[in-house]
Amino acid sequence: GGAEIFVQTIAEAFSKKGHDVGVFCLGVNEAQHVIDSILISRTKYNGFTWLPSRKTRNMFQKLTEHSLKTFNPYIAKKIAKKIYKFNPDVINIHNIVGISPLIYLMLKKLLPDTPIIETLQDYWIVCPKNTLLRSSKKLCLNKPPICKLYGIYTKHFAKNITAFISPSKFLANIISNDL
Repeated sequence: GGAEIFVQTIAEAFSKKGHDVGVFCLGVNEAQHVIDSILISRTKYNGFTWLPSRKTRNMFQKLTEHSLKTFNPYIAKKIAKKIYKFNPDVINIHNIVGISPLIYLMLKKLLPDTPIIETLQDYWIVCPKNTLLRSSKKLCLNKPPICKLYGIYTKHFAKNITAFISPSKFLANIISNDL
């Protein structure tokens, strides 16, 4: 997807400038290798990849999957430890679906002096669907109670983010007004 291409472009640019670059992500299997001087570290996702397609999932299956995407201490801790061992000067996070916002808290505890930069790709901090759209496809600016509760949860972890990078002023305004 677009986030992955963007991460690859940035990683390659920093590597060409002589920086040590590590990309830490989820994968089907545990793996670690180096491509063009860039460390690629994949952590096996422990979520429910065996679930049927989205259209045929029942409410319990959807809730279970979403819960693991927003609260997964096992994966967050595993990736945070890998990043800690890499010992970066700066951490730039692009997408935490499947990892969970716990990663920010864990990284702040392990690397308290290392800035954590979040490059926003969507509305995950303020919207559990990541889209900021209602099912009618209209923009959702007046949040229902479940979304307000979700926002309280994500803000607790987002306070560990040093700075945000946003591809648009609209997204930046939505996030800054909500945090």
